[in-house]
Amino acid sequence: MKKKKVVKIIVLLIVVCIITSVFVASTATPVEYRTVSVKRGNIENIISGSGTIAASKTRKEYSKIAGEVKEVFFEEGDEVNSGDLIMKFDASAYENNRKSQEIGIEQTKLSIQTIEKQIADLTIRANGTGYINGLSVAEGAYVSTTLPVCNIVKGNIYEVVLPFMYNEEYAISVGDVAELTITSSFSNIDGRVTKVSDLKRMMNGNLQVVDITIEVDTTGYSLEGMDAKAIIQKGNLTLTSVGSAIITSSNVNVVRAKSTGTLKTLVAHEGMYVENGDVIAILENTDLETSLQNAKLSLKNQYNQLEIINDQIDDYNIVASINGVITAQSVEEGDLVAAGMLISTISNNDTFEFKIPVDELDIAKINYDKKVEVTIDALPETETNPLEGKITSIPLEGVTTAGITDYYVTIEIEKNDDIKISMSANADITAQEAQNILYIPIDAISVEDDQKYVEIISDNEKNEVKKVEVETGISNATYVEVKSGLNEGELVVVPEASAFGGMTSPMTMMYSN
Repeated sequence: MKKKKVVKIIVLLIVVCIITSVFVASTATPVEYRTVSVKRGNIENIISGSGTIAASKTRKEYSKIAGEVKEVFFEEGDEVNSGDLIMKFDASAYENNRKSQEIGIEQTKLSIQTIEKQIADLTIRANGTGYINGLSVAEGAYVSTTLPVCNIVKGNIYEVVLPFMYNEEYAISVGDVAELTITSSFSNIDGRVTKVSDLKRMMNGNLQVVDITIEVDTTGYSLEGMDAKAIIQKGNLTLTSVGSAIITSSNVNVVRAKSTGTLKTLVAHEGMYVENGDVIAILENTDLETSLQNAKLSLKNQYNQLEIINDQIDDYNIVASINGVITAQSVEEGDLVAAGMLISTISNNDTFEFKIPVDELDIAKINYDKKVEVTIDALPETETNPLEGKITSIPLEGVTTAGITDYYVTIEIEKNDDIKISMSANADITAQEAQNILYIPIDAISVEDDQKYVEIISDNEKNEVKKVEVETGISNATYVEVKSGLNEGELVVVPEASAFGGMTSPMTMMYSN
């Protein structure tokens, strides 16, 4: 009986020891947490990348034809401006064609000018001021350039040429007063000698006479066609004309057509007063109109042919398409060049550029206004004083390799004498930036059902942990902005050691269940 009681006691002691050992073991092992404080400050999201420097503008000039290099005007290393002729090929055959075409164009232009003048001359105009006299055309008649259309006479100035006996002692002079007598009415009109012929001629009866021209101003009435004789008083001697003569207008302009054609419209009429340039008649000539149209079509075709020739000649010229420096050129005078051959490479070194790959997850964060800092491997000073860059191109299409898509963003930097083409450059793009905000390590965030949570130490003395929902903002590879849910200074649990910028050392918390 005693043995059974002893056995029970031993078994009970063993059970108690086991339970005690388990309890002690469980209470002796603390729960370890790594925590950091919620801090206030600035946070940046930097996207970095590297690329090879090139000139921002580079143009390669290719030969469009096959031929021989005739002249080279710029060599490798020379500066050129856009439009400068770098070299030309032998285009003598086309040059001759161009000269012939240009001569043909000038000839056609002259022909057009001649026809246009002939068309303009179909309008017959007065060549003086006065009265229409002797109108000899009618509408519908064919008018040539030989026969007169009409005369234009002044209405108040008339003249008559009368022979006088030659008298050396009493020679008649220009300016002498003469008295005209109209034979049909025996009325007298004063006139004036305007011309004295130097030629003496013989009349019937062996009379030696000199022709004297006498002018009369009628102040508005006509003496045209009247017969008259005259006397001239020279001292005490009265000289009488030998016979009479017909009075005519002293100023007569004969109007003739300058182009041939059918009279379409007659504007003037007999006795009509006209000014110089007034329209007398209008002719019509359809042949001239047709000739003008044909000449203009011919000229247009000649210009088209000249343009083709010029384009062909342009292909024989290598012209700089941008301002810059010739960085590569291996062709010399006399070389034979094939069509499509690279002739010159021109680089504009006013600005440089390089391309960096940006992951598809980050490309939406980039725009043209983002801050860019550039360092160059070959220039150590740029590590402490980065160069300012500028985004100039964000492609719409990316490049996918092994399931990863990158977008090659172009970064531009200003000219620097120390920068050389093909150097390696690095760009840091500030994609996102926030100042004076609360932030924690990104490792502290957990996601459940699209909600974001963190664990915080709710009671330091009792070592209690509480899960809190938070709203986050921008982030980078290390930190994340906290917009709501936490206060500055609260301790946040992180799942493992997390560097926090040296601002707060991780704290190890012992917690016992």
